[in-house]
Amino acid sequence: MNLNIHIGLILTIILISIGNIAIKIAMNRVDKTKGIITAYILNPFFIAGTVSLALALPAYSYVLTDMKLSVVYPVMVSSCFVIVLPVSHFYFKENISLIQIIGIILITAGIWLVLK
Repeated sequence: MNLNIHIGLILTIILISIGNIAIKIAMNRVDKTKGIITAYILNPFFIAGTVSLALALPAYSYVLTDMKLSVVYPVMVSSCFVIVLPVSHFYFKENISLIQIIGIILITAGIWLVLK
């Protein structure tokens, strides 16, 4: 696997994580009394999240040209969880349980094993 594929996978993971975080920020700030266009479509965080997720698609597609779907998809989804969990804790003040911490450790080990 060449360096460009690794970069593509990392870029995909980062873009998907940013997209999910930005959309969560948008939903936390939404004013449901203003209607769907103002609340969602014109929300800058919603737009940023949507663009980030859209940009992830070509990067993900590129990675799939050289890697197996059965490897890329679980690594991508699991890695996003590993990134989003601490952001959720520190930025959104969500509680993290001991079970989640153990899960992150196991997921990280699983990512390593799948990539081997």
